[in-house]
Amino acid sequence: MMQLKKQLHFSTNMGRMGNQMFQYACAKAMQSEQGYLSSVSHTDKIAYFKLDKGERFFNKIKSVLFFRLWKKIWGSEVLNTNLECLQRLYRNELRSIQKPTLVWGFFQSPVYFDSIREKIKEYFTVKDEYKEGFLSFMQENRLQPGAYIALHIRRTDYKGFVVPGLQGDDFTLPVSYFHAALQQISNEENLPVVFVSDEPDAIEGLFPEIKQKIISKNNEITDFLILQHAGKLVISNSTYSWWAAYLNGFAGKNIYAPKYFLGFKEQKEIPVRIYPEAWRQVAVGAHLS
Repeated sequence: MMQLKKQLHFSTNMGRMGNQMFQYACAKAMQSEQGYLSSVSHTDKIAYFKLDKGERFFNKIKSVLFFRLWKKIWGSEVLNTNLECLQRLYRNELRSIQKPTLVWGFFQSPVYFDSIREKIKEYFTVKDEYKEGFLSFMQENRLQPGAYIALHIRRTDYKGFVVPGLQGDDFTLPVSYFHAALQQISNEENLPVVFVSDEPDAIEGLFPEIKQKIISKNNEITDFLILQHAGKLVISNSTYSWWAAYLNGFAGKNIYAPKYFLGFKEQKEIPVRIYPEAWRQVAVGAHLS
């Protein structure tokens, strides 16, 4: 039963697509589990996906109710976890609200929405109108879903990126991590290897030992679908490729991920409980490149 007094309104204008996906998933889970009225401030970065039926209309109504009605009747609170929610879980705080609450945070763990994981996968089904680039790429490169290896290399904003409590201002992964992950992958079938990166030109001179190397220079959602349909996927410490891996529907898929995610320098898992158990965690060595 919906509890109108207990509404969570998530501020979702922070970060990129992957961050907004985690926030949306957490909001939907809290509504399903706790009977809360849950809403989000923005869905612009996840407009590629089907989401819940009538989501944009009903979300707008719920947002108006939160700010113009419920706050005036019952008052409101603020749960501002910011980046702290990367270092511990806030499930108890989310489940114990007593009045309309404005929520700030990232909630980057499947723990928050495991109870409705199949619904989440339905919500994040890409709309047909955004699949054309992916289908063209697959045809041009003679690729079949599940029959190629994909790597995601996040660079751009991770150079100069600062996380309070963590060392340094560069969270790009060393090239040695990707080599280590590739060494763990059995490629007896001689599968092609597709590279996806926000700096594709920087990948040109790397991995010369790979004979069937394909570098994608597509848009955000096309690259996402390329990662999502790989049979073997090496992700970065990025929520973008994390979601592509999570939504990958192949039964025999193999996912390789950097151990500790953002906390690889401290060797401390950040965000906490970020990975599903079946994913293979690859140690990250010194940053030599």
